[in-house]
Amino acid sequence: MHQAQEILQKWNERSRRFRPRMEITRDGLMLGAGTILAEALGDERSGPRIALGDELRVMALLTTAYEQ
Repeated sequence: MHQAQEILQKWNERSRRFRPRMEITRDGLMLGAGTILAEALGDERSGPRIALGDELRVMALLTTAYEQ
């Protein structure tokens, strides 16, 4: 039983990082289990801004995520 509890605890720790929807965090635009679609720019005073300098990468990740 101890091993099952350990597996469940590890799963709970990993699932906290899972984002089922796109979300803007301090690291950038996040989706899934820590996938950064676009990095954040600026400082903490100005609020989060998203860098879309690599538009092709962002579009490829979104296309894969939404299967379209």
